[in-house]
Amino acid sequence: MVGNLSEIQHFNILGPEPFSKEFSPAFMREVFQKTMRPVKTILLDHTFVAGIGNIYACEILYRSQLNPARQARRISLAEIRILHRNIGAVLREAIAHRGSSIRNYRDGSGQKGRFNELLAVYARQGLPCPRCQKLIQRIAQAGRSTFYCGHCQK
Repeated sequence: MVGNLSEIQHFNILGPEPFSKEFSPAFMREVFQKTMRPVKTILLDHTFVAGIGNIYACEILYRSQLNPARQARRISLAEIRILHRNIGAVLREAIAHRGSSIRNYRDGSGQKGRFNELLAVYARQGLPCPRCQKLIQRIAQAGRSTFYCGHCQK
């Protein structure tokens, strides 16, 4: 048994929790300005923010109308504020719907998550965008599939 999570090295490298005061638009801007990495890979980086997975990163970027390949340093403060707001919104919805059961995921109570029923872009390659009806595209980023609308997400 561990009395303090800081005793576990893995937890010491994690970024702030997405609902914490430390994870603010100002924090995001500071990190974004120092990198040329694409915004999607930063969202997946648990040293930046803890707990955003691939499904949620795709949905967050879709709602924020940000292209996942866009360099984080090229995102304006106004766009960062929208992104920050959508991180919270998507994660709250996912929690309320018990996560995403794409294959065999079950929550702590053994129930399937239902957030996958609300997905706008994830795993929808070739299907129409809910916003503009153009086809959802797929690219690979950091060894992961990224789904997005090339028309809506600039």
